[in-house]
Amino acid sequence: AESVSGSSGSGQANHKTAQQLLKEEALLTEVLYGLIVSAAHPVLQEEALPLLTNVIRHCALLLIYTPQPLQRTAQPQAQLLQARARVFIDALISALRGDSMQEVTEVATTMLQELIS
Repeated sequence: AESVSGSSGSGQANHKTAQQLLKEEALLTEVLYGLIVSAAHPVLQEEALPLLTNVIRHCALLLIYTPQPLQRTAQPQAQLLQARARVFIDALISALRGDSMQEVTEVATTMLQELIS
């Protein structure tokens, strides 16, 4: 498996395979989808909706910020060390599918509007 490496904040080398990164992104997408569903549930909505709104705002910042490498020799694979912001979009798309409950679709639509506003 192809490995990507870089340094973490602690100075230790961080090694991930492309497969590990894809698994992390899939897990994060599921967690975000779960948060969308929670925000649509009447019992959980009071706590989940503000959290989801702030996560979506964070996503918007990640989507507009594309860090540029400081060195011209930086490896393009270094960008693969962290899950991409695309996982937020993937979770929203999952919630907007026709097989979701109407409440879930409404929350996802509201979060999509939050993302683009």
